Amino acid sequence: MKLIESLKVYIKGVAEEARRISWPSRKDATRDVIALIVFCAIVAVFLGAIDFVFLQGVGIFITK
Repeated sequence: MKLIESLKVYIKGVAEEARRISWPSRKDATRDVIALIVFCAIVAVFLGAIDFVFLQGVGIFITK
């Protein structure tokens, strides 16, 4: 029975914490998602460029 009581106390604490969460507004969430997508696109282009340069460099050494 001690396990069940401990579980009840834990779940009650989780529920209390969930009520205190400050959720972002729709506007804030949209802005953050757009910023994340832009950041991921920039990183993808950067890594793609590095990959392309290394591929060309390795290609030069392999063909010689």
